[in-house]
Amino acid sequence: MVNLFFRSLVIAAIIVSVTDAIMFYVIWSGRTQITPLFVILVIIITMVPMAVNLWVHIFRQLGKASSA
Repeated sequence: MVNLFFRSLVIAAIIVSVTDAIMFYVIWSGRTQITPLFVILVIIITMVPMAVNLWVHIFRQLGKASSA
């Protein structure tokens, strides 16, 4: 089984890559400018999937530990 560190590293790389690609596309297409609100929203949009991934992984481990 893949440990938490490696899984988190892979998921974080995927999430950040996709978020950055979308963010750069939106900025380069001229749809928006970089504002403090935009930066905060990008950070939140990046952190939410990472938190969900960590939460799911921890609860899976807790479920396996309690059923053993």
